[in-house]
Amino acid sequence: MKKRYCYFGLSLLLVFVLLAAGCTSEQTGGDNSAPETNEGPADSDSSPDLEATLRVWIMETGSPEEAQAYFERINAQFNERYPNVQVDVQFIPWLSAHQNLITAIAGGNAPDVSELGTTWVPEFAAMGALLEMNAYINDWGLADGWVPALEEAGTYMENLYGIPWYAGLRQLIYNKDIFEQAGVEVPETYDELLAVSEAIMQNTDAYAFPAVGISQHFVLPMVWHFGGELAVLEEGDDNELRWVSKINEAEAVEAFKFYTDLYKAGYVPEGAVNWSVLDTRQAFAQGDLAMTIDVAPGINAMINENSEIADKIGVAPLPSKANNASFVGGSNLAVFKQSSHPELAAAYVNVLLQEDNIAEWAQLTGFFPGTLAGLDNPVFHEDEHLKVFADALVHGRSYPASPSWGQFEGDNLFVTAVQEIMLGNKTAQEALDEVAEAMNNAFEKE
Repeated sequence: MKKRYCYFGLSLLLVFVLLAAGCTSEQTGGDNSAPETNEGPADSDSSPDLEATLRVWIMETGSPEEAQAYFERINAQFNERYPNVQVDVQFIPWLSAHQNLITAIAGGNAPDVSELGTTWVPEFAAMGALLEMNAYINDWGLADGWVPALEEAGTYMENLYGIPWYAGLRQLIYNKDIFEQAGVEVPETYDELLAVSEAIMQNTDAYAFPAVGISQHFVLPMVWHFGGELAVLEEGDDNELRWVSKINEAEAVEAFKFYTDLYKAGYVPEGAVNWSVLDTRQAFAQGDLAMTIDVAPGINAMINENSEIADKIGVAPLPSKANNASFVGGSNLAVFKQSSHPELAAAYVNVLLQEDNIAEWAQLTGFFPGTLAGLDNPVFHEDEHLKVFADALVHGRSYPASPSWGQFEGDNLFVTAVQEIMLGNKTAQEALDEVAEAMNNAFEKE
């Protein structure tokens, strides 16, 4: 009989990794106090003699001292050209960042520059809060230089508002010892995944696969793998393009059914209906789960949890059917229209995008650069684990760039459907019909 597990106790590093990788816009409350205000009238002057203050919001990392030192170096580089500009970098908790930005925008006090989760960009662009960056990236020679999925996520109505900064995606993590004990190889297809999972359950004490209830980033990419789509842009009777949900079509229903059937088959403990990725990390780190799906920094989090797992970890591409694209999350950089100094703010973003700077920040956070030039850095290809992630990154996908997507995530729209199917309360078709209706109702209001 398999063990029963319940995992608690989340470290700051684990929380950072989860939020940065998911990049959801969960509006979980927190500190909603208004930040400092910009002073003076709008001024597009970027003269080197200009005296000004730039306010930059960056999300907190798991290495606050290193992040502080990094931005001191960035500010020094910026001040070589603009010696009279003071840059105030504020580190904002992910959990309260979305609400803080909403509050700041409403109060006319948005920062000049901010890091944004990728799913936030369409929402803030639709609000008219962000500066269009097309002309800037053309001047910088970066018009074609982005990780495609991050560029897609930063684009709204064919204009780029979110500058890709760093990226992350999930791949298959497996325990080499458990695989050897079960006598199986890494699955490359979903048929092989079923066979490997059954062998692990029959021949080892470990559970096989993380079919858990609280991780939409595990199940939604499977819709692509099975040949479906989450939503597509279609032209309506008014000749306007509008998102239309496809999540209740046959391929998507098959993907959700496959995922939830893994849970019903007992390839994870019964309590996994309420597991998140943090629980899967701890189960994998303790050798109780043979496979998991995670981002590159998740490997370090698992090793921090149990150093004995380090030599047992293998990384492989996700199983494939029609394809094996992974969801690409990460962060974009945006300049706010309320900035008193948009030219200076754009110049600061440009400094952050310099090849050495973007590579250093990616390494500090454990993710990958959002530029193709940065991604070519050998450090991301010489490590056997990082190479799997880096190779998959250029073929990854983003979720539909709809202003409503962040709200879908905040409302746990997909998570609730998965749990209802796992518990047998609804069939996959019934649950996804309801999800599609909710999505289309929101799309109609955009």
